Amino acid sequence: MHCVILPQIKIIKSKEIEKSLIKDIEEIQRSANMYTFDKMIDLVEEKYFESKAIEHTVIESLKDFFSDFRSIWVHTKEKYWFEGAHPFGSSNNQGIEGQNREIKASFTFRRKMPLGSFFNCVLKMVHKWSNGHSQQVFKKTEALDQF
Repeated sequence: MHCVILPQIKIIKSKEIEKSLIKDIEEIQRSANMYTFDKMIDLVEEKYFESKAIEHTVIESLKDFFSDFRSIWVHTKEKYWFEGAHPFGSSNNQGIEGQNREIKASFTFRRKMPLGSFFNCVLKMVHKWSNGHSQQVFKKTEALDQF
């Protein structure tokens, strides 16, 4: 989302306001729920529109920006880009990268494979992971021994 917003912010014509707005949008991204997401967007708009220190031309470009921002990132299905919209999801890809590193180290050994070898490798991975997962899911713990 950040990469998509940057070109839109360039219409503002004030480097200082651009940097400040990027920081504000990063804070909006950390919203915990839909209420705070909506409230933060309203407060950020007020911050810029009610400022007496911002030039009229910059205010007009901010109005254009926020109009586009709301129509794309707030009032559509795209509004779920903030972290609180996915409370059980990861906000980074470290888990995926760790899994990728394990695949390369244990199965593919960082080499390309013909399709047949690839399927054999995938079957081995799935078998290993499914056996390991079922043992973890049904593992008896000390807490259960008390019952």
